[in-house]
Amino acid sequence: MLTRKLRDKGTMLGKIVIDDKSSIDFADPNQIDLVKEVSVKEPVEYSAGTKKIILVDCGTKNNIIRAFLGRNISVIEFLMIMTLRLSSKWNNAFKWSRRSEDNVATIKHTRKAMETNIPILGICLGSQILALAAGADTIN
Repeated sequence: MLTRKLRDKGTMLGKIVIDDKSSIDFADPNQIDLVKEVSVKEPVEYSAGTKKIILVDCGTKNNIIRAFLGRNISVIEFLMIMTLRLSSKWNNAFKWSRRSEDNVATIKHTRKAMETNIPILGICLGSQILALAAGADTIN
């Protein structure tokens, strides 16, 4: 029934209660700036080779950085608002995001970055950011 409800109604808050006596509070993640919580606060540079990319951090897994470094690709990791100032120094822009709808500024900056014809790669929800920046819609 839960699967059917989620399929029909879409993403929603919920909790599983084992008995009626327990009162379990939970935070609404939609009220928290999750990207701010999981992103770097200052730019971080990882040197590995002559090819370089920008990694826009909206909750990047460290293994993504290790994968680039293992291929001799240098990475600079930072928040999207820094992208337009730094993009001219790097070969590509790399996009990653956790929650596309909450990243209005990221979508706006991605749209501007797309106009420069710099190659941009999205992983998982980063692809949704790219789609939204291009004018598409997404659903939960």
